[in-house]
Amino acid sequence: MNLNLRKCRKTNGKFPTQTPLPHESSRVVVPLPGVEVPDTTIGRVQNGLNIIYSQSVVSWNVQPLYGFTGVELGDNGLDWADKEMLSAYNKEMNSVIKAFKDWKKDADKDAYYLFVVPSFSESKVEGLYVS
Repeated sequence: MNLNLRKCRKTNGKFPTQTPLPHESSRVVVPLPGVEVPDTTIGRVQNGLNIIYSQSVVSWNVQPLYGFTGVELGDNGLDWADKEMLSAYNKEMNSVIKAFKDWKKDADKDAYYLFVVPSFSESKVEGLYVS
């Protein structure tokens, strides 16, 4: 995370400290075709993040981005990438990312995009986070 540490010097006894300035982090929820994400869910995600991180200097802005046509995932949903893979993403995941970049050429490079898919090929999987 990139915190803005502009020199806001304070003296704590004889020990000078720096206070990070507030930082806003953007999350964009991108539902693929066949997925509905109600605005109330977007609001709950944003509120939840702000509550969890209320002690930090980060505030969260969560916005939906509708209209992405995505790629054809087939009847089994998004192919699951197991942990033994050398790459964080499999071929189908990369095709979703490429299709998004082709569709949204002016995407915010500082935002994080959350793709909401109808299902995964592995039935026990409910989500995927790659850092």
